[in-house]
Amino acid sequence: MNAAEAINEVLTVDQVADLLGLGRNTVYDAVNRGEIPHRRIGRRLIFSRTAVLEWLAGKQPANT
Repeated sequence: MNAAEAINEVLTVDQVADLLGLGRNTVYDAVNRGEIPHRRIGRRLIFSRTAVLEWLAGKQPANT
């Protein structure tokens, strides 16, 4: 994976909201309930595009 692909693989809350067709607050609520796979770095939330799409398809994301 090159640097550009790696950047596209990591999503922000706004990008996940757009990808799923949800509002930002709905994404935050789902994160707080532990529903959407994510990582927290300090106060920032980041998401793996692959993990979110696998979650959406009903698959269990691989442990990273």
